[in-house]
Amino acid sequence: MWPPVNRLALLICSLCLISSLPAVADERQEQRDAERGRFAVAIGIASGVLIAQENGSIDKTVTNLTPTPTGVGCRNGNLNVAVPCKTPAPFGPNVNSSTNSVSPNVGVNLELFAPAFEFVPTKPRFFAAVEYLPTFAANLTVALDGAATTFLVPDQRPSTFGASSIGGQGSRLTAQVMTSVVTADAGLAFDFEFKERLFRFKPFAGWIRWGVVSDGRVLAAFKNDPVTASTNPIQSNFFGDNIRLVTATGHGSGFFNGVGPGFELEMELAKRGPLRPILYITGAGYKTVGTDWFEYKASTSVQDNFYAAAAIPPSAQPPFPGAPAVTGPLATATYNATWTFQVDEWSYRAGLGMRLRWVGFD
Repeated sequence: MWPPVNRLALLICSLCLISSLPAVADERQEQRDAERGRFAVAIGIASGVLIAQENGSIDKTVTNLTPTPTGVGCRNGNLNVAVPCKTPAPFGPNVNSSTNSVSPNVGVNLELFAPAFEFVPTKPRFFAAVEYLPTFAANLTVALDGAATTFLVPDQRPSTFGASSIGGQGSRLTAQVMTSVVTADAGLAFDFEFKERLFRFKPFAGWIRWGVVSDGRVLAAFKNDPVTASTNPIQSNFFGDNIRLVTATGHGSGFFNGVGPGFELEMELAKRGPLRPILYITGAGYKTVGTDWFEYKASTSVQDNFYAAAAIPPSAQPPFPGAPAVTGPLATATYNATWTFQVDEWSYRAGLGMRLRWVGFD
């Protein structure tokens, strides 16, 4: 059992603590009232993600194609018969596709807080903020058909495989959100208490600006293969001798703007001198305004001895399979590719952060 002196000391301390609680509460309320009547500025660290749907399309055409010459063989060993050749077109199918991008960011936030409107119920405060959000986005494939990487030509005689056996062909459009993303917000802040903590709900109208860089690539391989398979058993195992490899690449970029509603929920921490730490979470949706797309193009012209083997007159001695082809006419074509990138109508942002607000000395 405690000595009487210890019990008396404990009783006195308890009474002092109890009597001090109203004073602490009153002091905290006085601080809040004083801060509510002042301008305040805050700087903070923000982090989050930008979420957007990205749409891509690839359109391809072939122009100025030399008409297919008549009486032209497609391969060695044509045995006096001019087998019709496939023409070096088309440039592959058009592509339309989309993907969702989630781009993380870490940046800084600057905010200005106005004194409370004392004459308005709930005494809201006006605020405005700007953010600079360096973004670390992945390079995403938005539209893809095939591979569109690097040509992989079989290591064997061209007359032993068709054009479809050449790997790496296809069309691709990639996109990446640029590093610099900026936002600006303005709205009203409403105070409320929860478990003796001061919170603020801050609806706002926001603006965002971000950019995208995009790369496009199309790879297509053509061979002067027979239009139809030969019925001659000697010829049936042979494809065209000539290969045409066509590559088209492009690069483009664009900036986009969005406006829309958002909110912020912040919680005050204990004051540290003239500074008050703040924790907050935020979310916003932005409707794209102005231009929501950009496009870029590439064109390449090819002229080569695509048709290769000229027809051998019937009076001539039929060459054996694998004999050198007689030089044929040139085939000229211009290959055009257009890549189009488009952002969806709405984009979204979510984030959290911490700021230090200058509230002044009491």
